[in-house]
Amino acid sequence: MPATVDIVIINQHGSLTSVTYVDLSKMDMTKSIGTFILLSCNAGHLWTGYDSIALQTANASNGNIGQLVSSDGTHFRGRVWNPFRGVKVKGDDEWKGYINASLTNIASSQGFIRYQWNGTSYDQTSIGNSFSSVRSLLSKVGA
Repeated sequence: MPATVDIVIINQHGSLTSVTYVDLSKMDMTKSIGTFILLSCNAGHLWTGYDSIALQTANASNGNIGQLVSSDGTHFRGRVWNPFRGVKVKGDDEWKGYINASLTNIASSQGFIRYQWNGTSYDQTSIGNSFSSVRSLLSKVGA
C-alpha cells in the first residue's frame, strides 16, 4: 500500500517519554506514513528499561509507519538561523537518571535509530551519529 503521507518531520525538544508540544498518542494511526523523522532528544533511546516514545509511536501505528528515525541520546541541530543544516547525536549520561539502576553500565548512545517495519514488527538499526543535513539523513534511509 503506498503511503498517504511520504515524510513527516518533527523537530522539537523531547525526552524518553514525550515530545514537547506534541501528543503523539493523538496521531491518526489509520493514515500511512512512509518515513517519520522524530528529531527530539532521547525519543528513541534504546536502554531505558521500557519502550521509548519513538517505539511506542511506531508500534501504535500497527505498521502504518514504514520507518521511523529518532535519537538514542541528546540530539543537536545546526545553527539557529538554519536548524536543518546538520543533525547529530552525542551520547550523554543524563538519561541514566530515568532508568533502572541495574542498567547504568549499559553502553551509551547508538546515534540515530531506524525503526523499520518488517511486515510483523519493527526492526531497530543504528544508522549513524551525524549527518550534514536532514536531506542526507533522509537519503541514508532511502526517503
